[in-house]
Amino acid sequence: MSRIYSMTYTKQDLYYPNKEVRVIGHSEGIKEALRIAHKVAKSNDTTTVIEGETGTGKELFAKIIHYCSNRSQKPYVCLNCGAINKDLLESELFGYEKGTFTGGLQNGKIGKFEMANDGTIFLDEITELMPDAQANLLRVLEEKEFYRVGGTERTRVDVRVIAATNKSLQEEVERGVFREDLYYRLNVIKITLPALRDRKEDIIPIALTFMDTFNKKFGKNFKCISKEAQDILHNYLWPGNIRELRNVIEKVTLMEDTSMIRPQHLAFLTHTLIAKNRNHDTGVIRSPELLNEALRGSIQKDSGVMDLPASGISLDKVNRILLERALQLNGGNMTRAAKMLGISRAKAVYRISKYSMAD
Repeated sequence: MSRIYSMTYTKQDLYYPNKEVRVIGHSEGIKEALRIAHKVAKSNDTTTVIEGETGTGKELFAKIIHYCSNRSQKPYVCLNCGAINKDLLESELFGYEKGTFTGGLQNGKIGKFEMANDGTIFLDEITELMPDAQANLLRVLEEKEFYRVGGTERTRVDVRVIAATNKSLQEEVERGVFREDLYYRLNVIKITLPALRDRKEDIIPIALTFMDTFNKKFGKNFKCISKEAQDILHNYLWPGNIRELRNVIEKVTLMEDTSMIRPQHLAFLTHTLIAKNRNHDTGVIRSPELLNEALRGSIQKDSGVMDLPASGISLDKVNRILLERALQLNGGNMTRAAKMLGISRAKAVYRISKYSMAD
């Protein structure tokens, strides 16, 4: 039986007054990001830019800054700039007066900045702001006041602004799509969140935490992750970062009925990014024996799609397993097995000889 890692693990597990704010990890990158966030929180209104790939936890760090600051009892307001129609974005930010829009609220509407007064506003996907909205945001940052859309009276606010982007804000300035003056006004402090693939030592603690969460949600009894399954999680490149890891653990916990996450439960991790681990001298992906069980499991599901194991397998081994399975499904009939695989009978005969599969 393979070595098992239990639910007991060493972690840096930080809680804040709001129960949604929880950070698990002890990698250097995440500790540095936390160190900066705590320093920013000690100031009252320092603007901050949080950069990181999608799914790395940018809003989580915005909440850390807010809930560790003296604004913690005041509003925390979030706006995803990329999720709002660009024609309506300014009215979302700054509100509008009554009669401004056909079909608008009769008495007008306050915007996110007014809602966040005395607190914090988190502007996600800040690079999606149109030039006019960028100019108005700069004015708010400089003068702490703005006009509602369609209004003539100035509205004053006291708000800390935290912006986030999954792009390089400096590169967006160089491309001419983001105002340089706004960049310098926002970028007083920058926090860069590491990708999950760059904090591998945190993957299993995070996965175990999600496993515990979904055990409670779904009434399951997962207790551990096998060593082989842990190798898969460590070697996978996680393009969706922590959000993707959460989804993977949720799927496994919901769909499987056992006490251990095993390799076959993770056979759906099929990203071609595993090519990074390819041995260019031999043309074989390293660790060819790892996840053979997962591959077989994925074939037996008869889904019409075979999953590529996340930690790799040689192409010859894949071909042999497919041919063996096709022969099994067709009672040893070579013609039907070849047709199932989309190859000629002659090629099937050749592969049987090549892989020494003949009786």
